[in-house]
Amino acid sequence: MSRMKIVTWMLVIYASNKCKAAEVTESLLRQGQGSDIPKNNKRVGRGRQRYLRPFKDDDSDSSNDKKWLKRPLLPRRDNDDEENDDEDNDDKENDDNENDDGEEDDDYDALGQEIQYFQDVGMIYLKGYVPFFSDRMVDGQFGEGGTKADAPGHDTWSYVEYEAIRKRVKDTPILLERGDTYRSNELGLARLNTYFYPECKKDHPRARPFNFTYCGIALGYSRDDHKLVRPSLDKAYGSGRPNGVMSEVGNKWTRESLLEDARSFFKNRNTLEVQHDAFIWSTTVLHRIGLNIELTRSEAESFIRMLYGAKEISKNPNFVIENNPEQWKLEEILDFKEYFYERYIEAIRKNIESGEITDLEIDDDEGIFKLAWIFMDSHVWAGGLSVPSLIQSTLAANATGIAGNDFDISDRNQASLLLMECVRLYPPVLGFPSTDSKTHFRYAPCVGMSGYDRKKFGSDADDFRFGRMTMPEYHSSILDWADVALGEDDAPWSARICPAKSLSFQMILAFLEAMNPNEWAVSDESEEIKRLEGFKWWTQFTLVRKWYSVVNDGLDEKVQGSENDELFPR
Repeated sequence: MSRMKIVTWMLVIYASNKCKAAEVTESLLRQGQGSDIPKNNKRVGRGRQRYLRPFKDDDSDSSNDKKWLKRPLLPRRDNDDEENDDEDNDDKENDDNENDDGEEDDDYDALGQEIQYFQDVGMIYLKGYVPFFSDRMVDGQFGEGGTKADAPGHDTWSYVEYEAIRKRVKDTPILLERGDTYRSNELGLARLNTYFYPECKKDHPRARPFNFTYCGIALGYSRDDHKLVRPSLDKAYGSGRPNGVMSEVGNKWTRESLLEDARSFFKNRNTLEVQHDAFIWSTTVLHRIGLNIELTRSEAESFIRMLYGAKEISKNPNFVIENNPEQWKLEEILDFKEYFYERYIEAIRKNIESGEITDLEIDDDEGIFKLAWIFMDSHVWAGGLSVPSLIQSTLAANATGIAGNDFDISDRNQASLLLMECVRLYPPVLGFPSTDSKTHFRYAPCVGMSGYDRKKFGSDADDFRFGRMTMPEYHSSILDWADVALGEDDAPWSARICPAKSLSFQMILAFLEAMNPNEWAVSDESEEIKRLEGFKWWTQFTLVRKWYSVVNDGLDEKVQGSENDELFPR
């Protein structure tokens, strides 16, 4: 099914907002899917009913199949009270008519739940991240008492007010450690399919020979697996134990070493395709620091190609990928992933032998693979996305003049203030969800919305204001690194704060300092830089050095590196 059809069915549901639209959509999807859709949390019966049935895994005890827990959900903001009485009657009738042969209803409910989720996601794309959630407040208006939104999907509470977000983020690692909640195959608010993760599927040709209890993005690891890998991440990216304090040095990097890397990258470079080139640089640095892997230029490009492919594949419904995997170049993407897995596993074994990694034994094949898995996902989904995103936002804010003219971006202290205002207004992390272990209901603090809270950041929180806060105030207020998710005092592995907070911040500052944006201008061939509403915040653009000419004496000039630069030449 084409992307146009997907957008079409989401718009059909939104525009008509009637039960009939859902039936039309179901018919359209069934024509295109040809496969089952994973049964997540289910809505009871047909229409827009207000109850949720947390599902149990297919291999769970069948005697518990009918022990559903009903949880009332907030009504949609549709002004359709005249329909509610009929729907309530339908709820009762559907509940009374349930039987053990209700597979068709189960399929419908699972499909309806997925449709509702993708309807909400579609509207976030169309309206923008902030406008969507601002329109979905349920306890008051945004910035004036609103704390939650009933989306995306009927089985989700999204916290949108600063204090509510902060409290949930702070509580999450404790709830995870106690087993009260769990994380799933999600990136921010987005639910991912598992096509990028064949290694944890038992019967898949690419399956690994381990007993996995979870399959998906490693950010959703179980409590035990997180305990296994977290210490190695903290040692590789940080200083050993996360504390939320900004530092200019880690176990394997310093401010000066990052600046040296960035200067090498900009040597003989006269044009900058901002988004792509920021990906290339951050990818090489993260691999070098995380695992002592030196990527060649070809390997860096291949990794970015895999990253782009994983993003496009994973955000779609299962049937979209299953119907035409060749269109998405799925096998090619997975071949890249297999190659990098082998590089990671080899590097981890070397680091164990050298004593750099002390939390795993050399013969612990499963543990080594799980560590490779989370390093991979850190470079694909976490720092691999957020660092380039913030580089792009900072350069866009500077180039467009939206940040004003009362600062000097070449000054490191002022660049830091500019960066933190970009973190607040153009957050690379939009959500930090977890799911209740008993009800299977999802609670999602929208950390990306926290920076727009007017009670916290002022009545002009929607606007860019350089110098809004001092650096200590920013660091104590910004939630995008999950600074408050420190976990239990006696269980440092339970922390969910970003292990690379200081590293990511210092990487961006090093990139800006080595570049000196005052020496660059937007290319005449680049499209106008436009501010978006999220999930993406800016359009792509290209910068050139102000003294640089694309054509020199009638010949194309080399712009990407020196002849001997193995890592970074075009």
